[in-house]
Amino acid sequence: MSVMWEMLAGDTSRFAVRMAFLRDPDDEEAATPERAKSWGSFQLWVEGRNLCEQVQDGERIESTYWYLYPLLDWLVSNWGPMFHEERFPVRNVGGDAWQNLRRTEFAPPAMTDGRQDEWNESWYRWWQRHALWAAREGGPFPDVLIRRFRSQVEISWGDGAPPATLGHARFVIPTGRARFDPQEIARPLHTVMAAAMDQLVARLPNSRAVRGLKRRTAALARVDRRESNLAWLAGLGETAASVRSGLKLLRSTVGELTEAASGVFLGDAVDGQTVVPGNCHAALMFGCVSPTIRRADAMVLARSVLAAYAVGSENDTLRSMVRDEPVRTGADSAWTDGYQLALDAHAALDIPFSPSCRVDIDGVLQRLGVAVRPVDLADETIRAVSIASEEHLPTILLNRVANESEQRRRFTLAHELCHLLHDRSFGWRLAIASGPWAPRELERRANAFAAMFLMPPGAVQAAIASQTLGLASPEWLAQVAEDLGTSQAATREHLYNVGVLDETQRAALRRLPPASDSAQ
Repeated sequence: MSVMWEMLAGDTSRFAVRMAFLRDPDDEEAATPERAKSWGSFQLWVEGRNLCEQVQDGERIESTYWYLYPLLDWLVSNWGPMFHEERFPVRNVGGDAWQNLRRTEFAPPAMTDGRQDEWNESWYRWWQRHALWAAREGGPFPDVLIRRFRSQVEISWGDGAPPATLGHARFVIPTGRARFDPQEIARPLHTVMAAAMDQLVARLPNSRAVRGLKRRTAALARVDRRESNLAWLAGLGETAASVRSGLKLLRSTVGELTEAASGVFLGDAVDGQTVVPGNCHAALMFGCVSPTIRRADAMVLARSVLAAYAVGSENDTLRSMVRDEPVRTGADSAWTDGYQLALDAHAALDIPFSPSCRVDIDGVLQRLGVAVRPVDLADETIRAVSIASEEHLPTILLNRVANESEQRRRFTLAHELCHLLHDRSFGWRLAIASGPWAPRELERRANAFAAMFLMPPGAVQAAIASQTLGLASPEWLAQVAEDLGTSQAATREHLYNVGVLDETQRAALRRLPPASDSAQ
């Protein structure tokens, strides 16, 4: 095929995109002028892998060949949610977007027809905003999804296409994912898009559609686009209109604050950027709450974050222990890493046990200068919210309705300590609401951290040594849990993980009802 124009931008060992315009093999007779003139090829490179590499009829093909106009139009139309919307549709069950969508594609059979329709519609709308396939219009595109993940942008891919959909094409790269700084993707992608639109305008100077798409492509870098992008980052809704409405509500709440405090919460506008880096607490926090969060809860959280505004209030002990720890992939990595991070924290703090073997989590947080503030939220799934930055007093907002028992309260505090120490983004910034919509990888690791932090080896050994009841009986478990200050369920699972209980003993304790409080 005759190459009319081509361009590669980015680093193929990290992220890069290549586009080319070629002579239309159908002599521009099978499509509209805009599509016919945009016949070409593209490649998408992620960490040294060309996601467009495929095999067709036994022949290895390096690029995807199709009309590029629909792809360019889709990229411009969905730029905001693609780079800024993190929260999954319907349910948070997968580690990355591709896995999540595969596992939630069909509504549970037990749902009513009306609820199934809502599920399917929400899933499909999200898919349209994030899946490269939504732009294919019959072309052999790879099954790639792009979404926000905290401070990064995630690209995930796999082979979810029905066999007949792609004809004879089979993509070579297996299922995977990678995460990057937003600008590392946005810059090369926008550079190639802008250059491609220049070429299309030169080829179709009288096309209103092409000229309009060129203007929209250039407008992605305008500072006034930031409002819409920030709305997607804040995530207070599932449509462009609803997230803008949510952002307007937040702005009205912070309007009375100083310019500095408002900037921390909502971020500062930067001209020439096509994406918002995400260094604002509204973006970090509200992407982790339920998409149906009530207005009252949203305002409680917003005002609580703003009330913690106190520049330079983080103490040296906490600062010395903070280190960003990316979550590793793998079935057991979150628990292995969480356990080790908890042991590291114990070693750094040299924490003594109380006479009852309990770790004094309140004393630890006080020593680290972390404020614990109770809040009342109607959403019981939000257990707590952690806040930290160079402009904030490190704070844990503890939802009273979700932490009624002392054991649950202690576990939640230890869980939030993990976030404060190891889940910060953008240097020192953290704002995360722990619950079903928070990133599952971070939550699983924080749960493991909490279990080991409250039940370190020395405390477990001391608690077991003091027991006179029969090993692995419900009464024995209840007493060990009482001494450690943890729930019976959490204690049971942790004792199994550290080798105190074997599989048979754990299974038996799972089947039996827990011992009553009086037995403890």
